[in-house]
Amino acid sequence: MLRRAGEASTLARRVRRTRPRRLVLLLDVSGSMAPYADALLRFGHAGVRRYPTLTEVFTLGTRLTRVTRALRHRDPDTALREAGAAIPDWHGGTRLAESLKAFLDRWGQRGTARGAVVVLCSDGWERGDPAALAQQVARLSRLAYRLVWVNPHRGKPGYAPLAAGMAAVLPYLDDFVAGHNPAALAQQVARLSRLAYRLVWVNPHRGKPGYAPLAAGMAAVLPYLDDFVAGHSLAALEELVRVIGHA
Repeated sequence: MLRRAGEASTLARRVRRTRPRRLVLLLDVSGSMAPYADALLRFGHAGVRRYPTLTEVFTLGTRLTRVTRALRHRDPDTALREAGAAIPDWHGGTRLAESLKAFLDRWGQRGTARGAVVVLCSDGWERGDPAALAQQVARLSRLAYRLVWVNPHRGKPGYAPLAAGMAAVLPYLDDFVAGHNPAALAQQVARLSRLAYRLVWVNPHRGKPGYAPLAAGMAAVLPYLDDFVAGHSLAALEELVRVIGHA
């Protein structure tokens, strides 16, 4: 103040930095989820590759298996083979309550789920006691910043969450969403676009001669993207860095 003859000086303000939250994916690989298991693991691979230090992926069946390390491989097919080899209960039975308890006791309570966005992908079929499943989901809900349950049957005509396990956990979920077709994918991308500052979709076919986004999933999500860029070459990846840098 004295150096400025009593005039008020400009106050220094600290800019609040936004940090992405940890993402935890819990993927049901039991027999009833067999048609969706491959796609779910590819989803997990994409998350791990995008945020390797902030994404954790586990599979649920008759036991809990951490597959984050296997999914860190750059090549998706190699990553899925490594993950498949690590999962001992692939396409087996369903003990969601026991698997969730194992996750919470070993990982979640120690900080992995605390303040994270937790996405649980399952049809809700449970061999054990639904009340035990509800108890573990309630624990998870208290730890997580947001708990999202993705059910492949959610968007099908006439569907109602009548499975005992699914009905028991509904009160503890922040979001209960579909994940069965391109329209459901578009819905989730639209939700993400409202939460994100900028949503960039990288497609390895984008830069190939004659390419057009005719695949049903790709065509459905285009209206919600800020950028739709290629990822098939070094030049394309440099363009991606430029886009992110200007976000």
